Amino acid sequence: MVTGTLDRLLGLFKQLDGEESYAHRMKALIEWCERIPDVHSTRLVYFDSPDGEKPLEFSYLLPSRHAAVLPKEPAVLNGKSPIPTSIFPVELQKEVTLFYPLKNSQGELSGALLLKCESPRRFLKQNELLLGFLASKAQDLSSVRSLQKETQNLRSRNPRSEQVTPQMLGGLMDTLAIPMYVIDPTGRFLAVNSEFLLTFAYSSLEELNREGTFFVGDNQWLEGIDQLFREGNRTINVQIRTGRGETRTVQNASTLIGRTTLGVLFDVSNYLRLNEELQETLERHRILNEKLQATTSVLQKTQSTAMKSLAALAEYRDLETGKHLHRMSEYCGTLVSEVYQHQPYKFNIGEEYIDDMYLSAMLHDIGKVGVPDGILLKEQTLTPQEWTVMKKHTVWGWNILNDADMELGKQSFLTLSSRIALNHHERWDGTGYPQGIHGSEIPLSARITTIADVYDALTSKRPYKEPWSHERAIEEIKDRRESHFDPALVDLFIGVQDKFREIRTRYPE
Repeated sequence: MVTGTLDRLLGLFKQLDGEESYAHRMKALIEWCERIPDVHSTRLVYFDSPDGEKPLEFSYLLPSRHAAVLPKEPAVLNGKSPIPTSIFPVELQKEVTLFYPLKNSQGELSGALLLKCESPRRFLKQNELLLGFLASKAQDLSSVRSLQKETQNLRSRNPRSEQVTPQMLGGLMDTLAIPMYVIDPTGRFLAVNSEFLLTFAYSSLEELNREGTFFVGDNQWLEGIDQLFREGNRTINVQIRTGRGETRTVQNASTLIGRTTLGVLFDVSNYLRLNEELQETLERHRILNEKLQATTSVLQKTQSTAMKSLAALAEYRDLETGKHLHRMSEYCGTLVSEVYQHQPYKFNIGEEYIDDMYLSAMLHDIGKVGVPDGILLKEQTLTPQEWTVMKKHTVWGWNILNDADMELGKQSFLTLSSRIALNHHERWDGTGYPQGIHGSEIPLSARITTIADVYDALTSKRPYKEPWSHERAIEEIKDRRESHFDPALVDLFIGVQDKFREIRTRYPE
């Protein structure tokens, strides 16, 4: 969990402890779950209802016999289940459900959190710790609710009693099997259950009262008791000392019965320790991330400088190139940004692809370093034999970049460049070179570069022609839609043609 999520979780727990009723607390917890990214809807399932109460609007009551057929561990429910799909909105009922169990102190299934979310298995893997905290809190709220209902029943059966005796509470306390106690207004323990003694390592009630140091920081505890007498119910975090002398942090949920206090203790030491460890881990991750970002920045600058230096080799050889490389980068960056925004293909591209294209396009003609000057710099029309040599610059560029790519490892920053160098003269209808591949066989990066390269060639001056106008170049590219160029890219190109004109003006020959 990242720092922001952890802070919000702590805020939720404080909010829950301050809510007036069980219904408000559970509603706040469910609504918080539904604000987790990728969660569409959340519901609560449980197997008993105090005094036959109706389920809350976001919950569902199952017969207890169904607990035996439901998972005891987190799972994805994508088959038959006793939980009806109708508890979720209609539009979500066909989606699989993430099931996160609630367990009582005996480890028995008492209920579950149900979530409709994106990719449930992945969501569970990424958020299992968070869901564990939420499920534990939901179980605690349910246990406290059961305790409050039982004490209300005791009150109703003994309306004149100012003090609940240990005999009255003994059966209840041991049945719930969670650490429970009864104290008088002075803080003296009147009764504790066996789970209390076992959990906090005391041999008897007498030893507990004899030590007299169970609650650490008596002032805070006494203030809590005073507030309890004013409010009737109170949940606070306090520190206690075990019979072994250990100090633990517990969440104390108390309710007032006459002048007697009935309390339940939930050990949250592990949660707080884990919280501290998480904070320390997150701080280490933050420092490491800063170092990684700094290293990545240097690496990116190194890659950019290397690619620009390689591209300059071709520029130095070809006197007509001028600012062609700058324009090509801008053209390709503009067009690939449109592809990213509209995603016109069955596959999607990521945002990082834009930066990769911006740099890689500069190396499309790197193979021209192998073309003899007599051909590369010739002002007259090339002969068929000379043209055959010129076309080899695609393969030579591929060889140069692919060899370097293999040295660095596959899928390096040169991978995209090598594909562009080899394929940027291929045509949609298969009449291009060097391989004559067609359609989607041509890498997207090369199809983008082809449009940018042709537009730049048409609008640039050559020894054998004057530069075409922007409008004429646009019409030529539109005419070659589905023959020379990818139709989907031509459509996107037409939509950003004014940006191409602006780039042409910004980087003149």
